[in-house]
Amino acid sequence: MTPFLLSASLRGLRLMLSLTVPFSKGSPRPRFSVRFLAETEDRILPLPLQKAENGALELSFTYEIWNLFRETKRLSSLGTSLLLDMEPVPFRLTGSLSGWKTESRDGKIVLLPPKPVFLHPHLHNLLAFPSLNRREQAKRLAALLVRALYVPFLFVHPKRGRVAFCTERGTALSGNASLVYRALENDPALELVVLAHGSAFSLRNLFRFFRLHAASSVLVVDDYYLFLSYVPRRKGRKTVQLWHAAGSFKTVGFSRLGHDTSLVQSSKNHRQYDAAIVPGKRDVFCTAEGFGIPSRCVLPLGTPTSDILFSAEHRTAARARFFAAHPGFIGKRVVL
Repeated sequence: MTPFLLSASLRGLRLMLSLTVPFSKGSPRPRFSVRFLAETEDRILPLPLQKAENGALELSFTYEIWNLFRETKRLSSLGTSLLLDMEPVPFRLTGSLSGWKTESRDGKIVLLPPKPVFLHPHLHNLLAFPSLNRREQAKRLAALLVRALYVPFLFVHPKRGRVAFCTERGTALSGNASLVYRALENDPALELVVLAHGSAFSLRNLFRFFRLHAASSVLVVDDYYLFLSYVPRRKGRKTVQLWHAAGSFKTVGFSRLGHDTSLVQSSKNHRQYDAAIVPGKRDVFCTAEGFGIPSRCVLPLGTPTSDILFSAEHRTAARARFFAAHPGFIGKRVVL
């Protein structure tokens, strides 16, 4: 494959990447992403389409380096890989990098700053506050208020073995969360707690969540959970995302960056997860991109709701029930 030519422009800690690819009308549009790598974690973000004309697709985006990683505070190198439909493809990098050097390593291009860069996301995002639109400014102020309310819970220690299930999808657990709960409920070493309040916001539910978040060693969610975006990631606690769908059927979260005008790179949405489960290996990069978490945190363990389909006991019982209700199909080929 001929390497793609990726154009780069670096200003401060803003890295603009641009790509132009030929395109035939009627052909499926390719989807490109960029995988950034620090010393101990990675981050995948889309390279959004900006224009399609004259038989070419023009893709570009400006990435805020200080918002790329969750844990990296000191950056001595920044690896980059180009992904086409979540598969690495060969590419060359050209452009102005303001004194940063480049090296090719194992199919990646590594950007090397003149000296290590210290990342201060809170400071950068605070300085950017005046340039935000009013909606985003209101969200930031609301987040500060909610975090101030959480301060007393910073002194609460997690209880070993307490697992809290939180959902806004209804007033009871369903789908993956319900099946995992049932699988754990007879374990004497665990204390399971459920907070299922639908999408209705109330201070009562907010403080109930604060108590569970502070006092539980594991927090389990099955969708985007609003309150989770306003609390800090804390040692001694793990947050697990089970998700409610089986597979990468649509874009979510940061996969919409560049198209969803209300989404900003400094958003905390989804970035709290310590682990997320997916059906298979092909979903790992898609999910890591959408949630804004390192790919090592995405675990291809399968989907709880599909486990029952692999149970010989369940299949035998299901056949028995079906033929008891429809005896006319006995001995015939049945396709469901």
